[in-house]
Amino acid sequence: MKIIHLLVGAMLGAVIIFNIPTHVAAADTYLKVTKNSFLKTTRQIKTYNSKKTISMTIPKNTVVQVAGVTTRNKKRYIDLNANQLNYKIRQPLIANNSTTKWTHWISTNTKNFKRVHKPTYLNFYAINKSYPKGAYRSYVADGNLWQTTVWPADPSTQSAALVQITANGYLEYSQSVNMTSLLAPKPTDSLQIQKATYSVNNGKLDLYFKTKPKFAETTRTNKKGNNRYRLVIKRLFAYTATPITATNDPTNISKIEIGSRYQIGKTNYLMHLGTAEIKSRY
Repeated sequence: MKIIHLLVGAMLGAVIIFNIPTHVAAADTYLKVTKNSFLKTTRQIKTYNSKKTISMTIPKNTVVQVAGVTTRNKKRYIDLNANQLNYKIRQPLIANNSTTKWTHWISTNTKNFKRVHKPTYLNFYAINKSYPKGAYRSYVADGNLWQTTVWPADPSTQSAALVQITANGYLEYSQSVNMTSLLAPKPTDSLQIQKATYSVNNGKLDLYFKTKPKFAETTRTNKKGNNRYRLVIKRLFAYTATPITATNDPTNISKIEIGSRYQIGKTNYLMHLGTAEIKSRY
C-alpha cells in the first residue's frame, strides 16, 4: 500500500508540474499612421501639453487628427493640436496659460487608438495640399473660419468672430478672437454635430444639431428628437489675396496671404490658406 501511495503521489506531482500555466507577454502593436490621418481613442487617455507642464484628458471614443509622428525605440507616437479638440478638452491649457497648443507624445498602441476615416463634417476644406517645387506656396489651412472678407496684412492687431469645427465633432463659435491667438478661448456657442452631409459639386456642408445654434441662420427640420436644426456652410470657390509690402517701399511685395471665401447663412467668412512667397530672380 505504501508503494501505491508513493506512485499516486508521484503521478499527481507530475500532473501539477506539467500543468503550471506559462504567461508570455504579447508584444504591443502600434498603428502605422501619417500626419493628418484620423484616429479614435479606445480608452480614456491622460496626457500633457508638449512641455509636460499641464495635464489634460482625452475621453474614450474621441476622434483626433494626427499633428505629428515620431518613432522611438521602434515604438510610434503622435502629438495633437489642442485647437482641433473641443473646449472641454483644451480648457486646462487655456486656464493655465499654456505657451504651446501641442500635446505631449502619445503612444499609438492599439490599446489607445483605432483608425477611422476623415469625418464628413470636415469635408468643407482640404486637410493638406502640396504644390509643385518652386511654387513658393505652403498650404497651412486649419479649417478656422473668420468673419471677414479679406485676410489682414497684420492679423496680430485684428480680432474677429471665429467658427471652428473640431476633429471630434463640435461646432464652436467665438464672438471675438485675436486672429493670431495660440488657443481658441471659451466659445460663445458650442454644439455637438449629430449628422453631416457634404456635396462635392457645390461645396455645401449641411450640419445637423439637436439644439439651435445661436450665431447663424438655420432651418428647422424636425420638431422633436435629433437633427432638429440644419446649418449650412457654403464654400464659394473664390479666393482673396493680401499683398505684404516692405515698410519703406510699398511697391516691394515680398509675399501674398491667400484666403478662401465661405458663407454661413448670409454671413461672409474667410479661411486662411497659406502664404505665397515672392522671390526675386535678380
